[in-house]
Amino acid sequence: MTQTRPKLISFAISHYCEKARWALDWYGIDYTEEFWPIGPHMKMSRQLGVPNSTVPILMLGSEVLQGSQEILDWAYLNRTDSAKSLEDKQHNAEIREIEDRADDMIGVEVRRLLYAQTLTRHPDIILELLYGNLDKEVKSVGHKLWPRIQSAMIQTLDAAPDVVPDSRAKLDAQLDWLDRRLEGGRRYLVGDHLTRADLAVASLLAPFAQLSRERMYQAVKVPAEIEEEFARIEERPCMQWVAETYRNFR
Repeated sequence: MTQTRPKLISFAISHYCEKARWALDWYGIDYTEEFWPIGPHMKMSRQLGVPNSTVPILMLGSEVLQGSQEILDWAYLNRTDSAKSLEDKQHNAEIREIEDRADDMIGVEVRRLLYAQTLTRHPDIILELLYGNLDKEVKSVGHKLWPRIQSAMIQTLDAAPDVVPDSRAKLDAQLDWLDRRLEGGRRYLVGDHLTRADLAVASLLAPFAQLSRERMYQAVKVPAEIEEEFARIEERPCMQWVAETYRNFR
């Protein structure tokens, strides 16, 4: 393992960052975490020379990794306990297929649905969640730039208020798939132990899961429409599975 202590670059409420954070914790990686301000992060990421402005980013001295899948790969290779593994060579293709589904569909629609209901209707809450744990100067810059940041987020994430029905339907389709996958009380999505497929799906549904959302939203009063969204899906078998996975493995 490199002698440089890794630094995880995150957004405070990003579920993709939670996925990377969980993997680093699982594998016993000693790391620090630095939260970046959304908006100014675009310039900050360019200075690192990474392909785009997305987080999570893992800084390893002069080496920089971008993306949760890449960070999971690195964490596995640099784990402190060789007996611990989220990999399964026998089922690798299936695991990667599920992780791709989590990254490209489940996580995208979770983010889109929540932002579509809050970016324009509850900007004060979003500002607190995005900037609340940053220093006063950075927070001030974020507030000044907010109209531009808000507009860019709506466009980039396709998260205008009128997309709520479409996003909800797409997320529900993914939850239907997950419910079917878990039929019969199945504990793991693939094989007989926790894999990166489980970690990816559970972490990217974390904003809707009771245990994780209590930590994620503790600084704000959650809007009524978001509470209704939580209540709408929390009794689903798949959300019960997410909660159980968090209790047992996080």
